[in-house]
Amino acid sequence: MCFSASASFGASAALAVIGVASLTRVKRKSQFLFGSIPMFFSVQQFTEGLNWISFSQPMNASLNWYATTVFLIFAQVFWCVWIPLSILMLAERKRLKLQWLFLFMGIAEAVYQSYLLINYPFHSEVSGHHILYAINHPSTLNYIEPIFYIGAILAPPFFCRIKGMMILAVANLISCLITFIFYTHYTFSIWCFFAAIISIVVFYILKNSNESVKPI
Repeated sequence: MCFSASASFGASAALAVIGVASLTRVKRKSQFLFGSIPMFFSVQQFTEGLNWISFSQPMNASLNWYATTVFLIFAQVFWCVWIPLSILMLAERKRLKLQWLFLFMGIAEAVYQSYLLINYPFHSEVSGHHILYAINHPSTLNYIEPIFYIGAILAPPFFCRIKGMMILAVANLISCLITFIFYTHYTFSIWCFFAAIISIVVFYILKNSNESVKPI
């Protein structure tokens, strides 16, 4: 969260409750990955709360490194695979090939981002009441790499015809535009916060899609 440790921990607690509620709405095995999204966002927001704490004293330098690492793994690697995979599991047969394409884009992006995290220095710092995450990596693929990230994170919901999925797709797109226009230097922190809040829609989607479905 972009304001304070208490805000991050509060968001984490709220998302944990939503995560439990979403998982109780899972009626098919194919829904489990999608239903667990709020819970994983809860963990990610918790790590950012730890990151805020790490800035308070120099002795917390190791905590800062671990919290920053976990947060970036979520933001740059985990979601690139989990989101397209979870929606692929829900997709209707005629759209499977397209969803597989998004998943392959996400895997490629996750491999690339993993390479950057392993081979290049990164850090986080407080800047303007936000947390700035910075990875010192080469700019060779700066114009290509975002296409893969967007293809993995933003595109899949637009091509899934489950009720409520378009709400998730549009909300994600709007949050992305707001983040990149107004919070250019804090995209990891701000967009992940928006995405975490938007994951509330996951519960709505599962609730509506399972109203007449028997449990597993």
